[in-house]
Amino acid sequence: MVRRATDPAGVADGAPEAREFIAPAVARYRREQDRYAKLADAVAEKCRRLLEANAILGTVDARAKGPGSLERKLGELLAGEPPGDRAPADLLDRVSDLAGVRVKTYVEADRDKVVEDICLAFDGPGEGGAVEVEVKAAPSRNYRAIHCQVMLPPQDLTGRWANLRDTSCEIQVCSLLAHVWNEIEHNLVYKAANGRPSGEEMDLLSALGSLTRQGDEVLNALIAATRRRLARRTGAFTDTFDFAARMRERFPMAHNFEMHALALLEELRAFGLTTPQQVEEHLLAGDYQQESWNLFEAFRAHQLRTDDWGVVLDPGSSDHLLVLLLARRAPEVLRRHQSDKPRGRLPRIARLARRFAEMAAAPAGGR
Repeated sequence: MVRRATDPAGVADGAPEAREFIAPAVARYRREQDRYAKLADAVAEKCRRLLEANAILGTVDARAKGPGSLERKLGELLAGEPPGDRAPADLLDRVSDLAGVRVKTYVEADRDKVVEDICLAFDGPGEGGAVEVEVKAAPSRNYRAIHCQVMLPPQDLTGRWANLRDTSCEIQVCSLLAHVWNEIEHNLVYKAANGRPSGEEMDLLSALGSLTRQGDEVLNALIAATRRRLARRTGAFTDTFDFAARMRERFPMAHNFEMHALALLEELRAFGLTTPQQVEEHLLAGDYQQESWNLFEAFRAHQLRTDDWGVVLDPGSSDHLLVLLLARRAPEVLRRHQSDKPRGRLPRIARLARRFAEMAAAPAGGR
């Protein structure tokens, strides 16, 4: 992605007809800015829960676009366009990041995981209500980010959030180090008011880009070392990352054990299983890995018999431990969530518990 080095002030001075359309659009946005700020906060909180739920290390920021920034953006969009009738709402619809969220993962490898989670957790303005995903990458400039255009799903649009319907938010997903490079490159070198960068600046930016890629390798090694240290800890699980680090080695077939880890950890805690030793004692007897695969097969056979694909197991995730819990405690898991949420959609783990309870009650044990 290459940013145009335009001068917003020059655009406005040279195109009075553009000012005529921009001012009403900015005035309208000022009246609605708090709604976009509320949307950004709601989307950011949902993204934070996604990171925690899947033990992905990262940070999340949110903001509504400033009126000054919007005015400059509209000046760039209208530069060179012929005059015509432009309603303020039409102009605002052309700006994708009136509400903006930035998810910064610790490492590059987690970007795609986060985007997959975003596509599952949100609706979007695309065909069929799909999230729109655009990869923004310019290898020559080391720019790396993924942009997702999202909307809150209907179940989130209740109460004070009801006025966010049909309003989209842009989520930018990049790594922490890529974000540092992106910010420096944009604000120091490529910002329109700063003029054209020199060859020396470009060489130094390239060197900085190489350092960020080396830093990503160091971060990956650091996280792996941290996981090895946590795996040797004793005592209760402290958080999702700690839980995944200490249990993943028991399930080598789960290459992405972190997925769905938070919901499983909360369930284990509800049953008093707060340490690896307690989990082993109650759930990991005998050839538990083979038992886990057998339960996966039994669950799929149940789905084929009932033609019910509303919720599925993920063989690369912590579901390998979850099925061992549900084989023993599915009715209790289901009762707990039904009492917590007597109306409305049950969480994924409760819907799986319901299927396991059905399997157990089926003829021949449901397997």
